This record gives sequence, structure tokens and C-alpha cells, in this order.
Amino acid sequence: MSASGPVPPFYRRQVGPNGHTIDERVLKAAEALWPVCYSAVRRNLADDTCTAELVEAVAESVSAQLSKNAEVGRNLFGYFRTSFVRRVRWEAFRDGRLIYCGLGRDLEHHLLLQENEDWASRVEARVFLEQLAKAATPEVRWLLGLRLLEWSWKEIAASMGITDVQARTRFHRGLRQAFDRMHHRPKKRDNDTDDRS
Repeated sequence: MSASGPVPPFYRRQVGPNGHTIDERVLKAAEALWPVCYSAVRRNLADDTCTAELVEAVAESVSAQLSKNAEVGRNLFGYFRTSFVRRVRWEAFRDGRLIYCGLGRDLEHHLLLQENEDWASRVEARVFLEQLAKAATPEVRWLLGLRLLEWSWKEIAASMGITDVQARTRFHRGLRQAFDRMHHRPKKRDNDTDDRS
């Protein structure tokens, strides 16, 4: 099984692992996104043998959502990709909860290393990023979401109809404006000068 190889036969089944039917449109999306799914599992889980199982489970859940809400069908590929990435991240989180620490002497050393980590700065950074995202415009939050889904600047630019440099500039300028709004700083104009000189 590989990203460029043939898609496994999961897409031929009309019923998922939980007994629910899988919509034909979702099967086509799963087949088209197979290389992306395979790469995501290999990168995040380091176990590409479970890719077909995860794709099948996500296809079943997306089909259930599609039957409940027809709006899901408007961007089925995006919805499937997002659902799959979330599922892979959940699996990585679930698998990462248990850490092998070794023997007793290794356990003591490992716990000492964990205590020395600067957890407070990580929490502060997380809070800061959440506040920055709230202060950002919807476009910047959308761009941030695409970057978190590991879209390249070229892919983002193509979806916006602009160059990748322009997309990156819009994103960074929007983040700067959100930062200034967070700190209630007036927007600088090109002809403004710094009074400190």
C-alpha cells in the first residue's frame, strides 16, 4: 500500500464499519483524496497500514453528516479532508497519551525532565494565540485554518486567485493588524514618523 499505488478496496463497500451506508459521492472524494490521507497518516501516526481503516471510518461519518445536512455536499472534498485530518490528529493524541518510560531508574530521570519543562510559557503562548485569532479578521482566521490544515501558500493563493507572495503578505499584515487591535494601537500610516528619534 502506498500513496501513489492503487486505492485499497474500501471504496467498493457500500456499508461502513459501523453498519451505516456510505454515499457514492463520499466514496469518490475518499478515492480522490487517498494520496493526501495516506501522507497524513504516515506523517502523523507513522503507521500507514491503518490508512484504509481510518478513511473508511471517516467516509462513513461524512456520509452520515451529508444525509443530515445537504450543505456538506457543497464542499465535500474540503469537509472530508478536514474530517480526516481531525481524525488523524485525534488518533495521534490518543496514541501519544501513553509514553514508555523504561525501567525504574529511567522513570525517575524522565519525571525530572518533565518537571523542568517550561509549561507556563507554553500556556501563555497558547492563550496569546487564541486572543490573536479572536482579534483577527475572518479572512485571516480562514488563512490560518488553511495553514493549520497544511495547505501550502501556493494552494491558498490559487484558491484566492492571487500569487503566493500576496497571500502570505495579506496573512502577515492581517496578523499585525490583529496584534495592534489587541493592544489598542492606532494603525500606522506610511507618512507617520516615530517621535522617539
